Amino acid sequence: MKQAYILFTVFILTSCVPTKIAPTFKRKGYKITKAKKFNTEFSKQKAFIFHNPRPHEHFYHYINNRLKLNHTIVFKYKSIYLDKGLRIPISIDNKRYYLSYNVAEKESAMYVFPIEAPLTNNYNYIVMTVSDANNANCLDKDYPHKEEIVNYLITLKDNYIHNPYYE
Repeated sequence: MKQAYILFTVFILTSCVPTKIAPTFKRKGYKITKAKKFNTEFSKQKAFIFHNPRPHEHFYHYINNRLKLNHTIVFKYKSIYLDKGLRIPISIDNKRYYLSYNVAEKESAMYVFPIEAPLTNNYNYIVMTVSDANNANCLDKDYPHKEEIVNYLITLKDNYIHNPYYE
């Protein structure tokens, strides 16, 4: 009996235990939350976050073609657009807003045995914020035009995910 207890204890201690869990957005396919909760490097602004099924540079090309920026914005992989103040002007219902985004990576790791390397999966996420001319975060719950902005971001996300061509 003592050997069975020791064997059971060793089995439990060496079984699959996730060390990091990538977030999932099951119902809506996106989440509006503070960017800092998602990644500690980001600011405390509310952000629109969704899973990016493509390589990180695809979203840059999509935004570039969709908003007709003609590659005027310099793209740097893993640069934190949300904190560096890069703002892309967008128009929603004839009102001027500014879009900022970042491609963030999350890793999901599981250790099968402590002596083995973990089984990892990398996930890319797009983190977007929208502000107005006064730098007010447009995704805050009390912002007057939040619904229109969220609908615009949902359309942007859906077109990006479901359209293989960006023109």
